[in-house]
Amino acid sequence: MRRSSAGSWSFAGLCGLALGALLTMFNPPTVHAKTKTSIHRVGYAVNAGAIGCFAVGEVIRRRNRIRALVELRSATSPATPSSVEMLREDESAGEVWIVSERPCVGEVLVEAAHRGVRCFIEGPDGFEEVAAPHENGARRRMDA
Repeated sequence: MRRSSAGSWSFAGLCGLALGALLTMFNPPTVHAKTKTSIHRVGYAVNAGAIGCFAVGEVIRRRNRIRALVELRSATSPATPSSVEMLREDESAGEVWIVSERPCVGEVLVEAAHRGVRCFIEGPDGFEEVAAPHENGARRRMDA
């Protein structure tokens, strides 16, 4: 997910809800009834604004999502070049990843590099990205 202001909008909504709740519960005995009514109405308006902040935050969060298709492969069902080709046929998938318990063979890595599919294998410290053999077999740690 990309960086966005969705969290700030949601936090503003949370603060607004807290303030609105305090204002709607405001009821000291020495305050005039018209003043109490006005303060309660302001509390309702603040709550409505807070709900609006939550809505804006949700819209921003949804627009910043990155579509991805992740295929999980067990040790008994390794990836094949044809399975990589089938994965990439769906154009609406966005990013395509293969996550495998067992290292992928060279042909799979070459096909994945050709089609823009990222391959990850299980390592001792988590999952590591595996590059195609023509890239010197380099491995990178997955930053996710």
